[in-house]
Amino acid sequence: MKLVNLGLEDQNNVKKETEVVIYAKITNPEGLSHASKIENHEQAQIKTKKGSIRVRKVTITGNEPYYEMTSKIKTRGSSIQESIEKTERINKKTYDLFIETCDSFMSKVRYIFPVETITGKKNDLTFQIPAKGLNFEVDVFRNPKGQTSEWCKIDIEVDKLSDILKENDLTVQDIK
Repeated sequence: MKLVNLGLEDQNNVKKETEVVIYAKITNPEGLSHASKIENHEQAQIKTKKGSIRVRKVTITGNEPYYEMTSKIKTRGSSIQESIEKTERINKKTYDLFIETCDSFMSKVRYIFPVETITGKKNDLTFQIPAKGLNFEVDVFRNPKGQTSEWCKIDIEVDKLSDILKENDLTVQDIK
């Protein structure tokens, strides 16, 4: 049975993504100002039984916006979301055409917080290892009137965490 054909001849844009997703109430909005990077996202998507496809406009202060399209085939759900993603840059015209047909649109601000170190314990030994490239992404949504929600979505990519642990001969069970 053929479930998906991603055109794997361009594998640079195809990746497996496993992430932990947490929804939380924002109790300290001032803390968001400590993010290392802030992106404004406007996006629309279409969902099907097989997965979803979305377009996104990303604006980072001081830069021209860029546009991308992502197909996402979910392979696992719950609080850990696993999927196969393929993302391509698109132009504004393609973005606008897609937006015209979508019922699902959202506007959000993404705050990116780098994880500096991972602290854990293996047997009786406590360790700290650098967590280069590992980030928490905090998405704060805006309603159609532009008002900010009191709720946010927090993502952390488990694949990157797993890579860091493997490089240091550790497992998830070693982290406390």
